[in-house]
Amino acid sequence: MLSGEEFGLKYQTGLRYEVAIRKEIRKLSARLLTTIIRAGNPSIHIAKELTEGSEVMISLSRRVDRPNGRQLNPFVSFADSQNIQKGNPYLKPQFTNSYEAGYSITTGKTSVTSTLFYRASSGVISSITTIGDHNVATTTWANLDKTNSYGSGIYSRSTISAVVEIEWKRYLL
Repeated sequence: MLSGEEFGLKYQTGLRYEVAIRKEIRKLSARLLTTIIRAGNPSIHIAKELTEGSEVMISLSRRVDRPNGRQLNPFVSFADSQNIQKGNPYLKPQFTNSYEAGYSITTGKTSVTSTLFYRASSGVISSITTIGDHNVATTTWANLDKTNSYGSGIYSRSTISAVVEIEWKRYLL
């Protein structure tokens, strides 16, 4: 992580590089399945103080969300006689690029921050349910979707005493 201040702008930037290696041996087929996923996830946050107690800020980041064990497990799981789950060992992680702009004001022991955000996700892990013979539902997962979301939020924090603090958040989509 790198942080500092230049030209009246405070900045904080970082890069997290991840390598995930998953090895799975298929006993029935005596086959080894190896999945290697590499991901660079940058982030940057820039803030500019406008007046004492008020600032504007922007941030950009990339997040990775990996499939969980249940979503990857290829073995059939019977919740009951009408519902079957089967994971997908070929699932890939989903990635989200986030962009945010905000304004913050602090007066005394109270601060209020308002933000606008946009998030673009790719490779979104989605569940797929099909109805087969005898009305048996089979659920599995796949990387099917791309999603975009945007909205705004407001956050307030007030310090009442050394041990009492009040926080309030509200997001509007």
